[in-house]
Amino acid sequence: MQIHMTTPRLELWRIENSFVNEKHRHHNMYQITVPVYGSCAFDLENNSFQLERGEALIKSPNDSHAFEIRDGEGVVVIQLKDFMEIWELDCPWEPVIQQRVNGDELLRQHRKWSVALCSNDGIGAEFIEETELEIINYLFRTLRGNHQKNSNPNVQKGLLDCEDPHLVRVLQYMQDCYMKPVSIEELAGIAGMSRYHFIRSFKALIGRSPYQYMLKIRIDEAKRRLRSTRHTVTDISLDVGFASPSQLYRAFQKFIGMSPEQYRQQLF
Repeated sequence: MQIHMTTPRLELWRIENSFVNEKHRHHNMYQITVPVYGSCAFDLENNSFQLERGEALIKSPNDSHAFEIRDGEGVVVIQLKDFMEIWELDCPWEPVIQQRVNGDELLRQHRKWSVALCSNDGIGAEFIEETELEIINYLFRTLRGNHQKNSNPNVQKGLLDCEDPHLVRVLQYMQDCYMKPVSIEELAGIAGMSRYHFIRSFKALIGRSPYQYMLKIRIDEAKRRLRSTRHTVTDISLDVGFASPSQLYRAFQKFIGMSPEQYRQQLF
């Protein structure tokens, strides 16, 4: 079995049972390989490693590598680029090459990420960025390396308070433009931050990510229109910024616990 998902900044794999690949290189990607069942024979720059369950091996860009698993064995592989931008490092990432992670937690997280990316249904770039950030935050807190020792302290501090004029402008922009697609790049530009610094800082202060905050704005406006108008659910979903009615249905079920029609019916 092979499950492979790709986003702009990473690739996520789960490979089980007999598998072997030829030695190769990735010129711009780090690779984290973790056996989640059994073990994995890994060749890194002509050095042999026998990885046991939960034993992560981190490959740097341009390193030649190959691995092999047998029947009954399985690995999770995460390939990620742009580490310097993501973690705001002023030098290349230097990880501990071989380290242990919680295999059960990684499997749970992988299932969650896979479901999120497979249920995308055209929900937009901000949803993909949300899932990317979850994966990146998992790696940040789980792996050991110079990103923890030398990362920019402002990433952890976040924005100081709600009086911050940059944040005020971002929040106002989101309130004014919820009915159209809004990219993280736009919001980060308004805040004067890099994209990942902005996402982490926003969540540290507001308590939810920019995507979740925008989703709440759209759901709140949809609720208001369901209460005060007789517009169809399809019209409302498109008017408040959802790409399709199915996105509004999923959001309502997740956050309100019922469908838009059920919400409207209980009001009358």
